[in-house]
Amino acid sequence: MAQLTQLAVLLCLIAQGHTGSLKDRIIGGREAAPHSKPWMAYITYNNQAGERLVCGGFLVSRDFVMTAAHCAGRNTQVSLGLHSLDDKSAKNTFPVLVSNRHANYDSATHDSDIMLLKLKAKVHLNDAIQPIALPKKNKRVASGTVCNVAGWGQMGHGRVPRVLMEVNVTIVNNQRCQESIPVELSDAMMCAGQPGSSGDAAKGDSGAPLVCDGVAMGIVSFGNDSPPGVYTHIASFLPWIRKIMSG
Repeated sequence: MAQLTQLAVLLCLIAQGHTGSLKDRIIGGREAAPHSKPWMAYITYNNQAGERLVCGGFLVSRDFVMTAAHCAGRNTQVSLGLHSLDDKSAKNTFPVLVSNRHANYDSATHDSDIMLLKLKAKVHLNDAIQPIALPKKNKRVASGTVCNVAGWGQMGHGRVPRVLMEVNVTIVNNQRCQESIPVELSDAMMCAGQPGSSGDAAKGDSGAPLVCDGVAMGIVSFGNDSPPGVYTHIASFLPWIRKIMSG
């Protein structure tokens, strides 16, 4: 598949009223191999105005999907096992029983931008639907590490891809990242996408995983018009994750 340019992984920050300099496209993306990322989830929900919006997410157990806290809404549904959005059906779309948004989430600072969706029933696992591993302890990914982010986010000029797209991004330390991010970064955030590079995640697939060596290390959260982008640092929330998933 030829390299594509100026494609987007959406951040659903629009749902929170964020506009202006927030980026709205994934840059330097390509089509992912079908079902090469069986943990990917396509999430739809209604915001307070009743609009139907989209976020990304990822399966972390048979009945839990992780995503960004700013993707919270009503009538949330999760589709799994997709490559093309044309594959979405009642058989692979699951209702959400409880949306567990982190109690410390702050829409202004983007702190604690993490949420666990408990599905009404456990899903049947197969080649197209598999959970992804989470970090086992609180540690940071080394700067310069190449990771991957994927989603069905909006492309440039309002176009929406029908298939799962992906892009490789390089981890940037928070000190360097802070130079181009207007809000203060906390230790519970991480950055990826070298300044001046052509690889980044952006608007419409907020909640998608930042995957490093097969492990979900971050969650697409927010950013500017160009790299780097900011991700929720999953390892910082391991006690909360264990508490929610243990019931």
